[in-house]
Amino acid sequence: MIQLIQDSPISIHLSGLVDTLTLLMKTVQLRPYVFLFLAGFVFSATRLVGWRRTGVFFSVVLVTAFVCEFSSTRTGIPFGWYHYTGSTVGQELYLSNIPFMASLSFTMLLYASYCLALSFLLPSQSESARQNQYSKNGRLLDLMFDRSVRTGWAACLLTSLFFVFLDMVIDPVALRGDQWFLGKIYEYRDPGLHFGVPVANYVGWAVVGVIALLIYGRLDRRLPDLDQHSQESVTSKILMGCALYYSLLLFNLTITFWIDEPLIGMTGTLIFIPLTVLWLLRLLGNLPAPATLSSLDHRMVDGARLVTAIGGPRSARTHDFGSLIERVENVRCVAPGAVTVSRRRAEGSSAPSLEVTHGPAERVVRTPSFFNHLSVHLPSPSHLERSMPWLSVKERQDLLGIATSGSQERN
Repeated sequence: MIQLIQDSPISIHLSGLVDTLTLLMKTVQLRPYVFLFLAGFVFSATRLVGWRRTGVFFSVVLVTAFVCEFSSTRTGIPFGWYHYTGSTVGQELYLSNIPFMASLSFTMLLYASYCLALSFLLPSQSESARQNQYSKNGRLLDLMFDRSVRTGWAACLLTSLFFVFLDMVIDPVALRGDQWFLGKIYEYRDPGLHFGVPVANYVGWAVVGVIALLIYGRLDRRLPDLDQHSQESVTSKILMGCALYYSLLLFNLTITFWIDEPLIGMTGTLIFIPLTVLWLLRLLGNLPAPATLSSLDHRMVDGARLVTAIGGPRSARTHDFGSLIERVENVRCVAPGAVTVSRRRAEGSSAPSLEVTHGPAERVVRTPSFFNHLSVHLPSPSHLERSMPWLSVKERQDLLGIATSGSQERN
């Protein structure tokens, strides 16, 4: 009877589950640094995109990385020919012939690269916005989490580039795992010129990055937008991912010098010095920005109603917020929290323009190619009278008329 119970399918499945969990615990004990970085990824990602998107990102990258590694160890595509030695079988969890830790590492590496790319690409608040009392980042740019930017081709390609840069430090030192606590876990059939790593490996990393981000971007666009990020700066949350990127870099550079491979360490350092300088210049606002948002602060408006104005030639259906006013040729902000709209084109230009003023004297002009939608709150009559006494009665009526017509159009 006991033998029958032991041989039953339920008993076999339970035994397999226990063995898997045991190997997973051994993996944590063998690779604690991997799971420490993984915890940093989860903490950073959930703060930026929430648990749902973090789970989607993790799953997409993990599956993509495993499929590519499974393929490459059998066909040489996309990383080139290599194989895992199996030296740690029984000491850590394997999926087929692939160490679970190997595919798992791609998730945090790609997320860190993604944040670094977004720090270059996300639109930012204008200079006057960064100087107001609500700016949380001091002299740093207030980055806005625009969905079209974070899921676009530029983010995908730049992330993959930074992903490859990081691997140009990681792979040479991982290949020498027998000289440190990683262990000799894999080998290339034909060693390459870059410290034994073939160029095909870096091509494979780029392929994983592009495929995973294209899938994630498509899924991200189908999920409800992150309302909490629509008007707030995400600079501090993006910087958490950038900190993860540089922590991973520093860890691997430290290993290179520890195992007495100074040439690998110096080469990796030289790759990242110019990148880091450009990154700091971007955060300080000293590089050309891909987009700049006006300094409309919704928290300054009481009794407000939301109006979205679409500028430029695209249909309003292509935008996330919908449209109350389509094809607006000129949008003028006469004070924080208020806009007026006129149907005229910029002088000497065939394209509609977006004109924003942050007060009676200061003016910033943006073209539709950089700015395709503007979300603002129109204040209540009492707020208009208190906060903008320089406006005439007719101008205040015009502002409130826009809100009224916008509400009617929405209905």
